[in-house]
Amino acid sequence: MNATVTIKKCSMNKIVYAPPVANGSYTVCFFTANLKGQAAAFPDNIQKCGTTAFFKVSSYHLPKSLLNKMSFNLEGHWEKDTNAKSQDGHIFIAEKASESLPETTSEIIKFFEKNCKGVGKVMATEIANAFGAKTLDICAHQPKKLEAIPKMTPVLLGNINSACLSALVRADVQALLKDSNVEVSVIDKIVEEYSDEATTILRCEPYKTVSLLGFSTADKIAMSLGEDADSVRRMHAATVEAQKRACARTGNMCAEQDAIKAQLQVLTPEVSSDVMDKAIVEVAQTYDIVKQGKYYYDKSDFLTERKMAAKIAELACVKPSKEAEIEKAFIEWQQENSMILSPRQAEAVRNLKYRISIVTGGPGTGKTTCLRAIMDVYHKVWPSEHILLMAPTGLAAKRMAESTKTNSATIHKACCLVPADNNSGFVAQSECRICGFVGIDEMSMVGEHLFAFAIDAVLNSPSTRIVLLGDTDQLAPVSRGDVLRDLIQCSVIKTVRLDVNYRQGSTSTITDASIKIRENRAYSGMTRNLKFDDEFNFISVTNPDQKTEADQILSRVVEEYQKGVAKYGVKGTIILTPTHFDKGTATGYLCKNRVNAVIQSVVNPKTDTKPFLEVNHQTFMVGDRIIQRRNTDQVINGDLGTIISINKVDNETRVEIIFDSKEDVLVYDSNDVKDIELAYAVTIHSSQGSEFPCCIIPVSSSYGPMLTKPVYYIGITRAKKKLILIGDEEALKRAVRTTRTQGRKSLLGPRILKKVQAK
Repeated sequence: MNATVTIKKCSMNKIVYAPPVANGSYTVCFFTANLKGQAAAFPDNIQKCGTTAFFKVSSYHLPKSLLNKMSFNLEGHWEKDTNAKSQDGHIFIAEKASESLPETTSEIIKFFEKNCKGVGKVMATEIANAFGAKTLDICAHQPKKLEAIPKMTPVLLGNINSACLSALVRADVQALLKDSNVEVSVIDKIVEEYSDEATTILRCEPYKTVSLLGFSTADKIAMSLGEDADSVRRMHAATVEAQKRACARTGNMCAEQDAIKAQLQVLTPEVSSDVMDKAIVEVAQTYDIVKQGKYYYDKSDFLTERKMAAKIAELACVKPSKEAEIEKAFIEWQQENSMILSPRQAEAVRNLKYRISIVTGGPGTGKTTCLRAIMDVYHKVWPSEHILLMAPTGLAAKRMAESTKTNSATIHKACCLVPADNNSGFVAQSECRICGFVGIDEMSMVGEHLFAFAIDAVLNSPSTRIVLLGDTDQLAPVSRGDVLRDLIQCSVIKTVRLDVNYRQGSTSTITDASIKIRENRAYSGMTRNLKFDDEFNFISVTNPDQKTEADQILSRVVEEYQKGVAKYGVKGTIILTPTHFDKGTATGYLCKNRVNAVIQSVVNPKTDTKPFLEVNHQTFMVGDRIIQRRNTDQVINGDLGTIISINKVDNETRVEIIFDSKEDVLVYDSNDVKDIELAYAVTIHSSQGSEFPCCIIPVSSSYGPMLTKPVYYIGITRAKKKLILIGDEEALKRAVRTTRTQGRKSLLGPRILKKVQAK
């Protein structure tokens, strides 16, 4: 039964959340429909009660937010339902879904009951009887007539007017876009955003919806409405989108013309090369894109970078001050602490005479010791001034607070940032002004947009001192830009590089490996300079077949993980992977998600008697290691913990978790559980700022672009007592020889230098 059929005026009865499939998540629902006039659209054995048919629907096109409020017309085909108890069961695969407006009195009454808060059956009946078939139109466009209805209040009138107007606008938009084949959820977004202006915007300014729907969907709509492939406004929107994509895929703040054109060829393949070149030039003249030499900036990014460069140059140009007081305070600090800092550490402290300075160095080189000294000396010189420590992530802020014994916050919290739909992803909720001492750790993880908020909030006063700390050999920021590297390379800001490792003894093979990898001395030609022993062990696993090799590596990872837990405990043993998710490839087979699933199946297998909870395609059980993925008032993104109980209370599943950093048990409901993931393995990127007694790291050529020196350098430097690499040594050799690119495209450094030279 694969013939296409249409079923009209279907109503949702119950939603069932189906498991994931290859192309994403679909929705399974139980629907009802009147058989009158459309009995032929249903299989003979479909469940019936009088003239009502009960049937199951599966679709990618049903918006969960509207299912219980709308009546639908569905277009699709019937298939055998493999999950049905009866072998004769059928399921309707809906390929299209459109809203069906109420027409009859009973349909109108049902519409009001579902969509209008506070309107019951009695009032809905009175409204339907009063206005008949024109009910929705009158309620939407002549709402004052509703005042004649008994017990009508301004609040109820507003609810009714809003619901009816939205339904009619959705119907108009739906009719306008009948040939675009967009999903109902897209139509709902358009209606919610533009209300009664929706159809006008779609007809006259379809590319205005790009910010709401994304370019691809907006372009699909525009083309269905007759937009010419090479129209000026289409090419304008496509060029702006191409510039964004060219930057997003590389982490650059700006892009060259060839990179933009390459993205245009993806977005508008039917357009000639000359038209693309012309569009890039013309858009740059409109100020939606700003051309700087050979580079093209998004207007917002251009303004952000220019403003930030001006502020940094302003701070860097202030003459040194309080030199004598700082030196005196530093001598006192060394005497009080019976500590003599290294010459470079001492230089970093003396750089307090500058408004802004940088301290860089690898793990264990004394950055934290240096920071504590700087803070103490600052307090001696400016005893009444405030000290604020910041970091880009909650986990990094927590580590900073623990190591300095001083309160620390994320940059987002310190600058009052909240999520927003813009280039930075954030907006300042309120005006934030920071004065005194500001220390920002893990600067290698800070992109331009985030640093722009931080530097903008700092007041340039006589007592202002900004100290930036980080390691340029670590991974580049997830967001765009590479601020720390740009600031160092512009040579305007006083920078101290610490290069002596104090963390472990000189005989540590882990320390030896990290230093050699950092200094590009791990391999000399075919000669291995790394020392493998009980502390730093390499287990060789090679196979010409990547999938087979991945199987073998994973098997040894499981074995070594169990040994690690036996010696260092479950909290002290971690698996670090370069990649996060599974794409069904050999790479995916060794990703964090896959490793977690395999480890869980071995060390904490699912049983019929053990309580469990399935959320976001993961199964959680008592005893599982987990990681928090969102900052809350109680825990921060990156916190590790263990599930200690899973119980059902009043039909709600409650999960009790004890985090490693806390003594109290936290209770999560099924909504909160969406914010955690299994954490027998975590990504190397997530591990930045953390340390573990025992680290196990897979090494495989299948990791592709993630097989780089920064990735494995970070992973190796997370281990305190035991480091085990498992895989192909040729892949390791390739990784440690693949250095990070020489920065990301940005003019931040040159802008700062130019402004300083002009002062």
